[in-house]
This record gives sequence, structure tokens and C-alpha cells, in this order.
Amino acid sequence: MLLGATKVKFTVIIIFILSFGTNLYCQESVPANALNIDPAGVFFGNLTMNYEHLFGKRHGLFIESGLGKKDFYLAGAGYRFHYFNDEDTAGINSGFFGVFVKSGRNYMQFEGENKKKYDVNLEYLSAGINIGYRYKWGEYFNYSWRIGCAFPLQSDFKWHPADKPEDYKDFQTICKILSYIDGEISIGYNF
Repeated sequence: MLLGATKVKFTVIIIFILSFGTNLYCQESVPANALNIDPAGVFFGNLTMNYEHLFGKRHGLFIESGLGKKDFYLAGAGYRFHYFNDEDTAGINSGFFGVFVKSGRNYMQFEGENKKKYDVNLEYLSAGINIGYRYKWGEYFNYSWRIGCAFPLQSDFKWHPADKPEDYKDFQTICKILSYIDGEISIGYNF
């Protein structure tokens, strides 16, 4: 059984509190935190944001959360190793390799061969690796991208109505393949 939404929300809140409560290794004037939001998600009715705290100049702990209409949610955490960074900007302006674990639910609509419409929820738990870059934009802002591969640890489809269409397996296969992709294009604030 997948983690329930309540457990996921509780876990994200605890990680968020702990990330602010830890001692900072980066005591210089270089920002050690970045809070980013996916601007494209707003057009689809979803709000996805992430927070990263840097330890030293190369190590970052990362949490991600998302909510949206139609049963969409996302919660995840991970680690990033920053490379190719400028001493004056630390990991705020650098490339990174990362590992992560995330849980969520994606909502989709499907029209079967019989023209009947179905609501489909895909609940998942996955772990993966990614690579990306965060660019410093002025003193306080950034934009970043990442691409990676997620490996499903668990996934479950829920159909409504429950009588699945004849071609449901093809749809589920496509959804599972797409769930292997991890990505981000975001803008954010450094502090």
C-alpha cells in the first residue's frame, strides 16, 4: 500500500522544519537557501515548489512538494552534490548531480474505445537520479532545470468507473513509461 496523503504531508512538514533548524555550515554572505516554483504548473492548476539548503558549498538537502486540482499531489526529498561552482556563489550558481525519493498522485482522463470517459489516478513511490543546473540571476533570484530518471518502487492505478476499458493496458504502459522521467524548470529566490 502506498503512503497516504496525510503521512506524506506530515513527512514533508517534518523535513521542512528540520531543514530550517539545522546548524548552518555556510556562514558567509553567500546565500545557503533557494526556494523555487514551477511557473508552468500554474497554467495547469498545479503548484509545485522546492526548497534546497546548502551545507558547505557543494552539498544540498532538497525537498519538493506539489498540490493541484483533481487529486494531484507530490512530496519528495533528496540530496544534491554541486560541482563547477564559483566560490562567490557556492551551490546557488552551479551544476549538480542528485538522488531523490518521491511519492505522489497524478490525475488523468482517458477515453476508451467505446467513447466512455474514465478518471484515472496513478499513485506512486519512486527513487531516482538526476542532473541539472541552477543559474544565479541577479543578487536574489535564480532559475534552474533538471532532468533525471525515476525508478518506481510501487505504483497503483485507480479507475473510475471501475470497469476498465478494453485498451486500458496500453494507457497504463504509457503512463508508467512517463513516470520514469523526473524534471524541473523553475524560478526561485535565494536567501
